[in-house]
Amino acid sequence: MEIRAGLWSNGRRTVYQRKTRKTFVSGIHVDVYNQTYTRTRAPSGTLCRSDTFTVIANNWGGGSVAGCNGDYVTIHYYGSITPPVTDTYRFKNIADDGFYMTLNNQVVINEWYDKGCNGNWGAAITLQAGVSYPFDAWFYEWSGGACSTLYYQSSTNW
Repeated sequence: MEIRAGLWSNGRRTVYQRKTRKTFVSGIHVDVYNQTYTRTRAPSGTLCRSDTFTVIANNWGGGSVAGCNGDYVTIHYYGSITPPVTDTYRFKNIADDGFYMTLNNQVVINEWYDKGCNGNWGAAITLQAGVSYPFDAWFYEWSGGACSTLYYQSSTNW
């Protein structure tokens, strides 16, 4: 287990955050932060919960986002993707509000701005079958409704 200390400023007060990294298990690792007062891709609030999801497919409407606040929330999704076949893939996130994702340290989605529950296909990336590629994705909810669903498309399916 690794203990890492981080310091973030939310424009109103400084928050000291102690974060424990878990041993990786199958799934998408999720850290949800409340009281996000800036639209940065670093947590600027307090950690509400950490969990493991099987998919990124949520429409919270105007309610609680992932069991935390309904507004001013940031979610950090991270883990690895292992494609079953070698192909060129594209990713799309339907989000309200912003979403940003890197795969193998390459930006594949950059829609980091306030918007309704929609999105566009990101950049194409070629992935090899059976190779695990690290991904790092951020979602933020500013106010109003909230959704975040991730899709992928290859040359043979989507």
